[in-house]
Amino acid sequence: MSCKKRSPLKKNLGHIGEIHEIILEAQTTAKSENHFQGRDEGNKIVIIPSGPYGKGQAVAARIMEATPHVLKGQVVSFEA
Repeated sequence: MSCKKRSPLKKNLGHIGEIHEIILEAQTTAKSENHFQGRDEGNKIVIIPSGPYGKGQAVAARIMEATPHVLKGQVVSFEA
């Protein structure tokens, strides 16, 4: 019996174009101070550009890019 696992990149590429609810965790990431890092409802790390929102806040983001371990998105809405 063969069991094929989908690669993390292939799974993450399937999220491109979707809108995910993100809870923001940190304003800076390892690679940029101009981004926020958060997690979506599936506990995936999502990186978004900095904006007028803060740690602990929920935002909705459209997923634009994917790597094997991180999704990258653009904010489409947030509550002030």
